[in-house]
Amino acid sequence: IFAGGDVAITRLDNGALHRCESWENANNQAQIAAAAMLGLPLPLLPPPWFWSDQYSDNLQFIGDMRGDDWLCRGNPETQKAIWFNLQNGVLIGAVTLNQGREMRPIRKWIQSGKTFDAKLLTDEHIALKSL
Repeated sequence: IFAGGDVAITRLDNGALHRCESWENANNQAQIAAAAMLGLPLPLLPPPWFWSDQYSDNLQFIGDMRGDDWLCRGNPETQKAIWFNLQNGVLIGAVTLNQGREMRPIRKWIQSGKTFDAKLLTDEHIALKSL
């Protein structure tokens, strides 16, 4: 039996069960189900990504939102900030507030399991793409 989309629960690498409700995830799960049905290698999927426009603000979420080791780059009061979720120095998730242009490198870093020095990640004088 195969399932995909909002009804599907998947097992994460750490063994935990997880449900991810987004259109992008539903499309990605369709690729996995098709590969599994055909006995092909399973594709490597991007981290889950969501976005929402709330009045004049754009919020984007990527990766794993669970955890308590979040760092903030910028100042939310100025309507521009990025929060990074690190686990043992590895970037596993992020939230951007009106910083959508920064999502491309963040997505690559999460997918590759890149580690960071927290001070560099939060220093606004250092361009993210230079990290």
